[in-house]
Amino acid sequence: MTPKPISHTLAYPLLIAVLRTLMAILPGLLLVEDRVDISFALVLLILYLVLSEVFQVLIQQTHASDQSFSLNLYIGKVVIGIICIWIITNKLAPQYGIILLMYEIFQFFIFSEKYNYQETILYTCLNAFFKGIVFNLVISIHYPYAFKPFYFWSYVFSFLIVLIGTFLTQSLYARRDQSGTFNRLSLFSFLFLIGFLAYQVYMKHLNWLLLLPIIITIFLATWFILRHNNRKKRELTLNAALLLILFIYYI
Repeated sequence: MTPKPISHTLAYPLLIAVLRTLMAILPGLLLVEDRVDISFALVLLILYLVLSEVFQVLIQQTHASDQSFSLNLYIGKVVIGIICIWIITNKLAPQYGIILLMYEIFQFFIFSEKYNYQETILYTCLNAFFKGIVFNLVISIHYPYAFKPFYFWSYVFSFLIVLIGTFLTQSLYARRDQSGTFNRLSLFSFLFLIGFLAYQVYMKHLNWLLLLPIIITIFLATWFILRHNNRKKRELTLNAALLLILFIYYI
């Protein structure tokens, strides 16, 4: 059997990684008050996030196939990640280094197979916290890098979207006995999201007409996912739909 070319093997993980990275920074880019300067540090930060996502997708795939991820590849990724974090910290502020080091620790537990971390609620919540709130704050806050509690409220919606996406992704990659649990948790999170949107409309913080394209996107994505059994098509549709929903809400 002829092995697939590396470019073909990495094409899908890279595509999913780009979509997930955009989900993690798009709200912050859309809500930033001042014009975002495209600096070397910002580009490096985004590349670091894409690299991290590629490895997370690859680890998920090996986990689903009951295989072990290459230790040498992971060590190489960690070395590159530490170099990126060091450069970003020197260019921006120590707070960035602390946040990214915490994210690197989070990724280590994903790599470790000892606790089956990828199929835990703790993983889901931390993943949503980093990619729904933290990285958006990192993108949107500039010097003197003052974090204020009310900033978090702006990213409750993105947190819930990433939370739902994480639950559904876990259901795609989990073993059969866990898949149903994650589907039920995603449904519960979706109901919480509906309640949050209803509250936003009631308080007149959100125009109810904005709900229409969001509902249409959810309906079409659900219809497509239910029609296909291919995991890659489902995952691609899921991430693309969630990214579109984030864009509609924050634009």
